[in-house]
Amino acid sequence: FDQEVVPCVRHLTRLENSGDSWRHLTKRTLKFMLFHERRQREFKKWDLVQNFFDATEAFEDEAPASMTRVSDPRIRVKSVKAWAFYRAPFERFVYLDFDSRPCSWHAPSDVLAKLAQSGKDALLHNQWP
Repeated sequence: FDQEVVPCVRHLTRLENSGDSWRHLTKRTLKFMLFHERRQREFKKWDLVQNFFDATEAFEDEAPASMTRVSDPRIRVKSVKAWAFYRAPFERFVYLDFDSRPCSWHAPSDVLAKLAQSGKDALLHNQWP
């Protein structure tokens, strides 16, 4: 949490507050949602993280028990990601892992624009060129 989530939120907050022309859109058209494990609510920096996001959802609160009881951490991480795709309340969205670092505040909207222009339902890439 302290090694990935908090630094990501700080990075995005710096981009948001950098004064570039995209900043006004965050309040109107772009929203951020955090899918997390319930235990993360108890972490010391939860307030810092929670206040950045427009919505949060604990994986264990909504996902089927067959997904939440998985003990292998590799499978659990993939389950949380799959659940985030399924539960995302947005018509279009960009999924970012917390070790992702967008180079600008425009990056997610650029990806969404390319997706809309492509006519495809999904755009997957494991590494930004």
